[in-house]
Amino acid sequence: MAPDIEGLVKSCSHCAQTAASPIKVPLAPWPDPGKPWVRVHLDFAEPQKGNSFIVVVDAFSKYVDAAFLKPSTSYELVKYLHVVFRLFGTPETIVTDNGPQFVSAEFAELCSSFNIIHLRSSPYHPQSNGQAEKMVGTLKRSLEFPDEASLDKAVAAYNYTPNQVLDGKTPAEIFFGRSLRSPFAVFRSRSDAIPQCAEKFKAVFDKHFGVRSRSFARGEEVVVGLNKKRRVPAVFMERVGKAMAHVEVNGKVVRRHLNQLWKRRVLPAQAEDEEEFLPGSQEVLPTADVSEAFDSASSGSSAQSQPSETSPVSPATLAESPSADPTPASRIQPGRAAKKPTDYSVLAGLRRLWPQSN
Repeated sequence: MAPDIEGLVKSCSHCAQTAASPIKVPLAPWPDPGKPWVRVHLDFAEPQKGNSFIVVVDAFSKYVDAAFLKPSTSYELVKYLHVVFRLFGTPETIVTDNGPQFVSAEFAELCSSFNIIHLRSSPYHPQSNGQAEKMVGTLKRSLEFPDEASLDKAVAAYNYTPNQVLDGKTPAEIFFGRSLRSPFAVFRSRSDAIPQCAEKFKAVFDKHFGVRSRSFARGEEVVVGLNKKRRVPAVFMERVGKAMAHVEVNGKVVRRHLNQLWKRRVLPAQAEDEEEFLPGSQEVLPTADVSEAFDSASSGSSAQSQPSETSPVSPATLAESPSADPTPASRIQPGRAAKKPTDYSVLAGLRRLWPQSN
């Protein structure tokens, strides 16, 4: 009874049309080519209607190349493959699907002229050309826009990205057999060149400024520059790193560079006076002293008997001459020659006296 039912079901045309997919056979992987560019897989992708690009994948290194073909005809395909073969050589085997470009006479002539074995996958079974099909999906997801610039970026990003299948190496490194300088290498620091540059800069700096090592003892009294104009006494606490130090200023610990410390002892009573005469300070003479020097030179000995504006004057002297006005400072530079303005009333009178012409 059971064999009869089974035979009836197998002979039913409607059951054959609506039956589920059969159990898959064991996977038959492609043989390992052993080296790059022995077997390549080709496929077309169409991210936008009427805008297609060709994908070429190396079976060994997973290295990929792609380009838009306008129009996507067999002639443009053969023209593109000639450029690829010129750059990378001729492969032994090409695997494609059954697209019209791959079954054309032009493509068959190309394979025959270069002695290339052309293998085509089963119709409607993309698994047979899985490497190319997988790469088509990867590039489609990576495209920002359906143009050449976006496609070039997507291809470069894939070829220069480490792959776990390739033991952490990039497809480009496996394909060419060497490490390539990718666009991403621009962002990597050259650790071998930095120490050499730093040593050269240090030698030039030390020679130019005549540097020498400096050491301070803990608790040593120093002078520290808090800013460009203020220097105060401090106590050295500790050294921080190669060129920094902690010093105590009025009970507060501040951090300063060693170039901002001076080895000198300042007494509390002399702190303000010492600060004015530290290296880098300038003593500015008042303007009255300069003008008085010119006055004394012009007046002779009579100027010596009169007290100057900036010299100390005793109260007795002020009492003797309460109405004496201080002598104003004379002008150092000569004044500008003043020109008397024109009197236009005189010109008006001359005009009346001038004879008028008829």
